[in-house]
Amino acid sequence: MAMPAIGTGVFKFPPELAAEIILKGLLSRSTEYPDITLVRICVGVEQMRSVFQSMLDSLLET
Repeated sequence: MAMPAIGTGVFKFPPELAAEIILKGLLSRSTEYPDITLVRICVGVEQMRSVFQSMLDSLLET
């Protein structure tokens, strides 16, 4: 499965919002697929990895 953060580069879609949408989508369906034990999110630059990690940490706190 691929969920690219399309538009976060040249089209200036906010990376934080892209990360939030993708991660909330994954987390909201996680109980429906208990056999999936690893989800790997691939990004092209360290800045996006940091955005995704921060958003995941934030979502898991609540």
